Amino acid sequence: MSSTRLRNILLVLFAISGFTGLIYESIWSHYLKLFLGHAAYSQALVLAIFMGGMALGAWLASKGVYKWRNLLLIYAGVELAIGIFGMIFHPAFIFIQDQTFLSIIPSLESLLAILLFKWGIATLLILPQSILLGMTFPLMSNGLIRVFPQFPGASISMLYFTNSLGAAIGVLISGFVLISAVGLPGTILTAGIINILLALIVYAVLKQQGIPAPALPQPIPGRSRLPLLILCAAFITGMASFIYEIAWLRMLSMVLGGSTHSFELMLSAFIFGLAFGGLWIRRRIDRYTNPVLAAAFVQIIMGICALYTVALYNYTFDLMAFLMSALQRTDQGYYLFTIASHFISLLVMLPTTFCAGMTLPLFTRILLNNNGEKSIGQVYASNTLGAIVGVAFTIAIAMPVFGLKMTMITGAGLDVLLGLVLLVRSVHPLKKFSIIPVAVCLLLFACVSYFVNFDYARMSSTVYRTGRIYDKSNKKLLFHKDGKTATVHVLDESDGYVSINTNGKPDALINTLDTNPIPGPDEATGTLLAAIPVAINPEIKAAANIGMGSGLTTHVLLTWPNLERVDTVEIEPAMVEGAAYFRPRVERTFSDPRSHIHIEDAKTYFSNHKTKYDLITSEPSNPWVSGVASLFTDEFYSHIKHHLSKDGIFVQWLQVYEVNLELVLCVLKALDNNFEHYVIYAANDADLIIVAKNGSPITMPQAVLFDNQDMKHELSRVGIYNIQDFNDHIVATRKIIKALFAIYKPETNSDYFPVLDLYSPEARFKQEDAFGLARMRISPIPIITLLAPELSSTAPTHVDKGDLYTFTRKTTEAEHIYDYLMQGRKNDPDFSYSDYEFLLRLNNACDEASGAEFWINKAISLAYDTMPYLNQNELNEIFNRITPECPQGLSEMQNMWLNLFKAMAQRNPQSIADASAALLRKNDHIVEENKRELLGLLILSLVKMGDYSEAASIGNTLKTLFTMDSFPLGLKVVYGMTMEKQAELAKKPKTAK
Repeated sequence: MSSTRLRNILLVLFAISGFTGLIYESIWSHYLKLFLGHAAYSQALVLAIFMGGMALGAWLASKGVYKWRNLLLIYAGVELAIGIFGMIFHPAFIFIQDQTFLSIIPSLESLLAILLFKWGIATLLILPQSILLGMTFPLMSNGLIRVFPQFPGASISMLYFTNSLGAAIGVLISGFVLISAVGLPGTILTAGIINILLALIVYAVLKQQGIPAPALPQPIPGRSRLPLLILCAAFITGMASFIYEIAWLRMLSMVLGGSTHSFELMLSAFIFGLAFGGLWIRRRIDRYTNPVLAAAFVQIIMGICALYTVALYNYTFDLMAFLMSALQRTDQGYYLFTIASHFISLLVMLPTTFCAGMTLPLFTRILLNNNGEKSIGQVYASNTLGAIVGVAFTIAIAMPVFGLKMTMITGAGLDVLLGLVLLVRSVHPLKKFSIIPVAVCLLLFACVSYFVNFDYARMSSTVYRTGRIYDKSNKKLLFHKDGKTATVHVLDESDGYVSINTNGKPDALINTLDTNPIPGPDEATGTLLAAIPVAINPEIKAAANIGMGSGLTTHVLLTWPNLERVDTVEIEPAMVEGAAYFRPRVERTFSDPRSHIHIEDAKTYFSNHKTKYDLITSEPSNPWVSGVASLFTDEFYSHIKHHLSKDGIFVQWLQVYEVNLELVLCVLKALDNNFEHYVIYAANDADLIIVAKNGSPITMPQAVLFDNQDMKHELSRVGIYNIQDFNDHIVATRKIIKALFAIYKPETNSDYFPVLDLYSPEARFKQEDAFGLARMRISPIPIITLLAPELSSTAPTHVDKGDLYTFTRKTTEAEHIYDYLMQGRKNDPDFSYSDYEFLLRLNNACDEASGAEFWINKAISLAYDTMPYLNQNELNEIFNRITPECPQGLSEMQNMWLNLFKAMAQRNPQSIADASAALLRKNDHIVEENKRELLGLLILSLVKMGDYSEAASIGNTLKTLFTMDSFPLGLKVVYGMTMEKQAELAKKPKTAK
């Protein structure tokens, strides 16, 4: 085999090694965020252990480099061991996690002991493989240099380039392809198999090649201080680079969104910069007569480029706003959005990381003449140790104490200072050194520190969702803190409305003033999360709430005197500090002695505390935020149900905006796997509240709730005045959801097959929604009233202005219609009564065909506007009132439609079936939309009467006439019921006649 071909093969193989290495880092982050409880902690720990293991591995390789004759053969053995570890990682993780949360953590007494144990176990899980990965670069580099000793710097640079390029691609393939296709277990197994194949290929190549090249002569140690300086430089630049990485991840999450895919794009951009820096210097590195001087200039330029990112940051929001306005919210648009997000990451990171990619090859090349082959391992180890210190320093000190801007400036200062030191060292005599570089650098730092400020209005605008930037003049910043896991802003949005934002995303917006009657958009959610379970079981004694938000849920819970304790679990301390700005609206959360706030991730908290709760509420951030989707998984629900008392209630908030029905159903499938009973309430059109329990069925809310004046006051703020108002918010039962399962066949959202985490960012971008589920009660097909007649509306007499729940607004409109038709009263000057005036005028027009047809169309519209909202007596009065008074009687079609409306008003399934079937027989006189819904009514009536065979037959007819996509959600539910029943019957064994 020619030497050139051998070199190219080894470079390609090392690119594949980098590909698998970053798959491991990416997948370990996914696994450890399940173990540690938050993506930020897992990413930081994985970085620290990964880099620490790499450092130790590189150091071990440097110690053995002169003892091992065939370095490439040892490299093959290391790759084989990495592959074996990859193949056994998932089963080992499952076993360790189960033992940790079920047995070990419950036996530990102190929070410190739990923290140390968790971090220790996490270290043991990934450290051995990290050490092996750290050995690969020194082994391959020295092996290649032995074969090609003429250009050692170029060889190191090319290996650095190929390995980093493979790593950057590995991050993207892992996040966007493999996890979706084979889940976390399949992805890490794939990486393990690739490593084993890689080892076999290297072995085969070596076997063909023959005797390996001998080791280069070991240099005689001298007294020069240069090696120590270069190792220190490698440490400092590694520290600065990872200060940048952690800070950039936080900064860009507010520009690109904090989803897992966004983090993968950022990490890939970071590594691409390193790769191409190594590629650029490969042809130059061996020609430098003074490589220390070259390294000095690279360090100074790198620090200045890092300062540039501080100055550039505010403008990245404008760029994202432009992109969002230009892109269509389609599949292709999301593809372009992903590319644009990567471009913005590169725009911010590339100049700095391009320089960083040159430093390691330069430092290694400088030391090769002094320390020989062990230099590669030494420099690599020193650099990765610096990275560990950089990660720890940024998260524990720099971010919470200095803030984002000063954290970046600190990293830039380290690089520039290092560059100036190297510049002094490389210029002889000292008088040749000019003061100009120092003065220029000081001036730049002073200008950026003083004149450049991060714009909180941009940072909290969620531009990646809306494409808009907040007008700073309309908002006042009350609080800002760069916490350990998130940047938190609290904004006064005028008129008493206050919002709290994490990494730029609003997590709660509520009205803090009693003088303003219009609630904030998140007020109903926070209030009902607390009030619904208390109304269902007023004897609740102990409650826990996952997620601080504004603190409103905990505050409302504490209005109930029977409650003895409420534990609020929040992972980010800055969220608790920010929530204090909602006082006095949430005063009980902070001052009631029954309130206890715990800074911890939910899984660890419940494992460590042996309390059995009567109620656990969960209101985390949106599921597309990295790490949050793990609070909506099969495994989480399985874990949490063990911490409920007998007949204890679990309540889950779930958004239906920026998500689609399939994703909502994958969460409900996970919940369905773990709870026997659940009922779904709609806080408003955009937020669901799922009430679940095992044991006895879920009872209806009790009126005793309104005997407590504090609770009554909180409920009145969100338009809840009586028990009927509670019932009006029920939109689905388990039976309805199971029918949708029959149609969509959703995957279960799991920790290891994270459907929600993977696909919710795309649904967010495309502005998809599952509003139909929250609006189930307004369906013209009366699913709720037929399947749960106890929930039939008695029409609330008062609905607050600003109510965000369509059903209550439309109920008020239906009351206006009733008052107008029956008593001639126009209660709302803004409401249009014209259609109903037509109905009254057409009372005597039934003798004209056109008049009768027009009357039918208007009557159908009237049915849509009233049928889901008014009670039986009101509906009967309305349809009697508009009945045409014709001497010769009603036309046949008018009679048939009136019969249907009256049957629906009486909730009589047999009459509804008969009237629907009669109309359907008049096929030529029925428009397509009405035909579809008449078929739905017929199927629903048959299901209600238990005639599933006939219902299924009509359902099949329906499916042949219309596409499933054209079905409104209510129609999908009734069709799904027939499918579900057919599946049940198919499973039953046939009996012999």
